Amino acid sequence: MTRHIFREPAPGFVAHTAASALLSRDSVTRDVVGLITDEMWPAGLKVPEALARWPNSQEPEETGFSMANAQGPEEQKKSMWSVFEEDAERARRFGVCMSVENSAMPFPLEELEWQGLVVDIGGGVGFNAFNLAEKHQNARFIVEDLSKTVQQGRLLLPKQLKDRVDFMEHDFFSPQPVKDADIYFFRRIFHDWSDKHAVEIIRSLIPALKPGARVRVNELLVPKPGELPREIEKMARNSDFAMLALLNGKERNNEEWQALFRAASDKFRFGFCKITPPGLMAVIEFIWEP
Repeated sequence: MTRHIFREPAPGFVAHTAASALLSRDSVTRDVVGLITDEMWPAGLKVPEALARWPNSQEPEETGFSMANAQGPEEQKKSMWSVFEEDAERARRFGVCMSVENSAMPFPLEELEWQGLVVDIGGGVGFNAFNLAEKHQNARFIVEDLSKTVQQGRLLLPKQLKDRVDFMEHDFFSPQPVKDADIYFFRRIFHDWSDKHAVEIIRSLIPALKPGARVRVNELLVPKPGELPREIEKMARNSDFAMLALLNGKERNNEEWQALFRAASDKFRFGFCKITPPGLMAVIEFIWEP
């Protein structure tokens, strides 16, 4: 009741509120709350212990989440991805929550220029590609993801887009199979990964890049302290901590994005950073100039 989820209409009586009724009736709300209480909070509580055990680790299986989900001290380390592979219900809930997060933090991608061949790497079932293809008739899209996701995407592909949107199985740590595309696009991919592994993802692109190819990243952009209203900045800091606790990933600011691509290759030139109000989501573009 101190959080106003329930109320006390009279001493000794507890009653529902609109908030508790929503938890009771809405499955998506239950999934979001469940992810926070069952996954994020236990992982967050173990972060100090994980940092002490694995100082400066950049590995996804050496995290607060890994420690919170270990069955004993001798159990082999597991990443969040590995744990979810073994538990379909937890994986389902996580997928629902990621869809909610993407809806809650949109970016008007259609306002950017999209033409030629666009590769949407880790593009899920293709909703971003579908939306962009509807609005940009001069662009063709290849959506890359793992096998099960690609199969789902092909079933969802609208008939009117089948001549301009295709799917391909691909692990983004492997060499990029689509060569000489005009744009390679990542949405909410890199924040799952530490700098070490993010650089590996970028370098996997390089053999496929033609001069002038653009790499676009759509991610939360961490603001400078005091740059945005407190509640907006708090969202960015909370997300950054969650990435650390779950995967040893991180949210990044503009300077960190530029440093990341320079670490991958000095042949990447910074193109632009476009931010949408209220200032959290951005698109950062880099151009390949060998």
